[in-house]
Amino acid sequence: MAKEGLIRWKQGDYIKLGKAVADFNKKVKRLEAEQGNLGLPDLIDYKEMKSEIVTRKELNRQLQSLREFKEEGAEAIISETEVPMTKWEYNQLTNSTQIAIESARKELKSLNAPVEGGKFSRAQMGSPRVSQLEASIRNMENFAKANKQQLKDIKFKLKYFGTSDSSMKHAIIFRENYLNEMKEKYSDFKRYDELMEYLYSISNPLDFYDTLNETSELISDLYYQSNQTYTEEKFSAFVSEVLGTKARGKMKERREEIKDEYYSEKNKQDIGKAHSDISSLKNVKPDTSEFRGFKKL
Repeated sequence: MAKEGLIRWKQGDYIKLGKAVADFNKKVKRLEAEQGNLGLPDLIDYKEMKSEIVTRKELNRQLQSLREFKEEGAEAIISETEVPMTKWEYNQLTNSTQIAIESARKELKSLNAPVEGGKFSRAQMGSPRVSQLEASIRNMENFAKANKQQLKDIKFKLKYFGTSDSSMKHAIIFRENYLNEMKEKYSDFKRYDELMEYLYSISNPLDFYDTLNETSELISDLYYQSNQTYTEEKFSAFVSEVLGTKARGKMKERREEIKDEYYSEKNKQDIGKAHSDISSLKNVKPDTSEFRGFKKL
């Protein structure tokens, strides 16, 4: 299945999102005038929301979320949380935390798996990301019990982890960090241009992450740059490793193409043989000798 790419905004997208945000803010302001702002969601900044959406799937999810606030009863203040909030916001936080927790557990699983070609996992090698993820999961699981400041922190994290496009956002950050790491530390090295030409050829951030995350520990954490620096000799070996990954990727693609071609050709041969067998059956007369002597009923 092809990976989802970055959203290409159309005129209709701007109009839909702008209207949804305007309707949302209008209802919040009306409710605030009628009953005060206790428990009401914050007003939404259109430009900020738009800048945080990086895939069409997430745009559609946000549009649906904003429209749900227009439904009758969505503004009801619930009593299940430490901090007062509307039924609508509670449902949105529940959905977002579920997405974030699933993503965090997936990342934890990868951190606990042995690195390629090694015996130990990043968790065993002391990656600080493990404890960060475990703490985030606990906090998000208990968001209903969070105080005002804790809830504010959770909401901030959910902007990046609790969305359907969180993988793309992470990949974008990883790609930016990776390219900056190369530029800041290795731009004077001999094979720098050779490496960067390949890196810039991978335009989809998700493809970039899938390809480069396995090559080395230069950036061993998705969100932070490394404090490690290679010598020119080791950098050259690293470039060879990266380009070797590129070659292995092409070989894998070619193997898949060959397999598809094989089965396609085999299917043609099997179909042709089946047609031939069926045609030959038309000329075969059934053997009725064993029925001779029987009277027809």
